[in-house]
This record gives sequence, C-alpha cells and structure tokens, in this order.
Amino acid sequence: MNKEAIAIDGRFLIGKTRGIGHYTNSLIQQLIRYKPNNKIIVFHDKKIIKNNFVIFNSNVSFVYVPDVTYPLWEIVLFPIYAYFYKASIIHFVGNTGSWLLPKMLGMKIFVTTHDVYYMKKGNNFPQSNNLKQKLGSLYRRNIIPNLIKRADKIFTV
Repeated sequence: MNKEAIAIDGRFLIGKTRGIGHYTNSLIQQLIRYKPNNKIIVFHDKKIIKNNFVIFNSNVSFVYVPDVTYPLWEIVLFPIYAYFYKASIIHFVGNTGSWLLPKMLGMKIFVTTHDVYYMKKGNNFPQSNNLKQKLGSLYRRNIIPNLIKRADKIFTV
C-alpha cells in the first residue's frame, strides 16, 4: 500500500469548538483507523492544549503556522506549506480552498463542503450587516464553484 502525505487545514480544529472542528477531528480519527500507512500533517494557528480533542498518533504531526486572513492562508500559504512538507494531497475542510497553486505543485485536491445553501440564487439566508461577513460570503460564492470543478475528491457534510 502506498504511503501518502495528507495536508489538512486544522485552523478550526483547535480553540473554540465548532462544527468544522468536530468534522476535522473525526476526519483525522478515520484516517488513522482506515489509512494507517498515510502521514497526516495538520496545519494550525493556535497553541495545542491538553483539553482539546486533538488526536495524538505517530502518523499525525501538527505544524504551527501564522494566523493570517483566511484567503491568504488557503490561496497561498497552505499550499506552500503542504508542498514544503511533501504532501501529495491537500485537504481543505472549511468549505473553501484554492486550486491553482496545489495543481501547479502537483498535489491532489480534496475539499469538504458544508452548508452551501447560501450558493442558491436569490436566497434570503440571514446574514449580518457586518462587512467582514459580507466579504466572506462574496469570497465563498466565487471560490467554491471553481474549486469544486478542479477538486479530485469532494466530501459533503
């Protein structure tokens, strides 16, 4: 069985408990159990503390990275880090991601999509008047269709 290195975006794994954090934790547990030959590299931007639900295993390594805006992270830095750590697969778990650099660097792209109701035209999904959330919604509406077209595997939640 070939050993692959999988880079996982773990920025929602550590810190405030959120659905994406639970999903990422479950994903890591399943990879440990069903793909024991794979190396899992989790990139995160918060300090790991003992009371988090982080799984420690010899196949899992955690890499602390700078806390930057999400678009800069997933479009530029995450693919570069994944390449530097010799990942053959890059997994975007937080509903958005990048395809250009990972494809240029020869990585397979896995993406997990969550709650895509906001993609429906004309929906009235409640949103804050907060500028950051409006920009985030615009970013997701533009990124997801292109990412999905170029992903090697898509997981839906």
